[in-house]
Amino acid sequence: MNIKRILLVVLMAIAGSTGFSQNEKLSFSSAIDYNDYLVDRINEVDQAYVEALEVGGSKEQCFAKIDSLNKISTRNLKQLKLLIAFNGEKNFVKSTTAFITYMNKISKKNLYDFEKLVFSDNLTAGMSKKMMSIATKLDADYDKYFSKIEVAQKAFAEKSGFSIGN
Repeated sequence: MNIKRILLVVLMAIAGSTGFSQNEKLSFSSAIDYNDYLVDRINEVDQAYVEALEVGGSKEQCFAKIDSLNKISTRNLKQLKLLIAFNGEKNFVKSTTAFITYMNKISKKNLYDFEKLVFSDNLTAGMSKKMMSIATKLDADYDKYFSKIEVAQKAFAEKSGFSIGN
């Protein structure tokens, strides 16, 4: 075996062990596995969102949590792009993608604006009103996106012959 061949074998082994092929499509043979995969994406992003909203600690710690939401939502959006819809299913993955896209968007601006107000040294009535406005909008949008996921997931489960636990 010559040195080039050895080097090629070693490089291929390293590439395989490090997940070199990160653009490989992902498919599921089971509706429940597909459902669970999407639910895992939703839960991971949702947990990062809840943590980003937690008040406590320093301004820098809050901003780090928002940055974490951004990274987690970005990674999950990339993963969803590789997902092959199960039996042509579109609504569940579409509503999941919309929710995570929204989380990614607010992690770039809205949450920072909110936290800046929370940590303001001289909170005025106008700033307090703006803070409440942002919080109300975040809450309403969250509910809107999450309810679309629930409807789509329920329809997918019914079509696929399984039920979702409450």
